[in-house]
Amino acid sequence: MEVSPLDTWTTRLQMLYSGHRDAFPNSTTYAQGSVSPYTVFDLSSRVDIGPGALSIGIENLFDNYYFPVRSQYPALNDSYTPGRGRNVTLSYEVTW
Repeated sequence: MEVSPLDTWTTRLQMLYSGHRDAFPNSTTYAQGSVSPYTVFDLSSRVDIGPGALSIGIENLFDNYYFPVRSQYPALNDSYTPGRGRNVTLSYEVTW
């Protein structure tokens, strides 16, 4: 969902949902592991200020603890790592 409350301001909220998969039950073969579902929200906002634009982005807005699909499907213990927690980025951009 993206909204522009003012001509100089844009805000976006997006959701990523990955559903459950278990196409190969009880398999330990590479790339045949089951995948648990998860949901992650991201928020970004940009506002024109002076000669540039100020932007803020928040990945994993609610700091959800999850394992991305790429970590789950290999069915290997050493590749089973959690996704990144909340990450905030702030920037100011000037174009000339």
